[in-house]
Amino acid sequence: MRENWKRSAVLSPPIPPARRFQLVISYYGPAHYGWQRQDSESVEDRSVQSFLEKAIFKISGERSNAYGSGRTDSGVHALGQCAHFDSSCLRMDEETLRRALNANLPETIRINGVTERFDAFHARFSTLLREYEYVLKDDVHWTPFDNGRAWRLRNLPDISTLNEMQKFLIGEDVDFRAFDFTKSNDGHSQKRDVLKSRFERRGDSLVFTITGNAFLYHMVRAIVGMSVSLALKHDRKDAVSMFSGLMRPELGIKADFIAPAQGLYLKRVIYDEEEYLKFRSAMKE
Repeated sequence: MRENWKRSAVLSPPIPPARRFQLVISYYGPAHYGWQRQDSESVEDRSVQSFLEKAIFKISGERSNAYGSGRTDSGVHALGQCAHFDSSCLRMDEETLRRALNANLPETIRINGVTERFDAFHARFSTLLREYEYVLKDDVHWTPFDNGRAWRLRNLPDISTLNEMQKFLIGEDVDFRAFDFTKSNDGHSQKRDVLKSRFERRGDSLVFTITGNAFLYHMVRAIVGMSVSLALKHDRKDAVSMFSGLMRPELGIKADFIAPAQGLYLKRVIYDEEEYLKFRSAMKE
């Protein structure tokens, strides 16, 4: 296990009569402002977190904070977002709670799993890995059902060129400052662990998968955008060379193209130590 996780919170189990529930959530990104509750009171809050907290209140009568594994940008989808909340009022079992929450959520948000936790689990701070997927399709195979769910390109780039670029991303404490679009200058670390980064064909689609301990603001979309842009505009040798320059901090090169949000999916969040160790083992092979 990686030892220097630098968790910023002291984790503790729920104290009875409080109960803690872990949720697996999917949502359709374009219908929402992202996961996180909005700060502004001047707009209708269509964040997933806000809808979930309102649903919890409707069935429990208490105000509970729902903690997500991490933020997703406005327009980004989730297949396996994780969250948790504590309640001192709820007495229902896991399946009854899942159905009750879904009955009070819009159709664009679904609770796919509920597990009661008795340990110090925290949706954000217990996370070991997060996995994202990005879906691309060419114009020939595009259908009306792909609208809002993938990035449409006239032609798909060469997959071998794309994957040649990805080798520069794999490792621990890799510096991703070229792909960091964080708005605040708070001195945050721009180093991340990436254990998998790869493009593959799935039927008519090109799918990018990246697995890491955490991601910077717009990082995944910038990686996809720059990989695709360079592969379409340059031959393989030049494209790979230019991409490698982005991973050399001393050059000061910044990604200048970000793929659209609608192709990105938070696929799953990994908390299991055995699965985490399998990823680390595969990375070192």
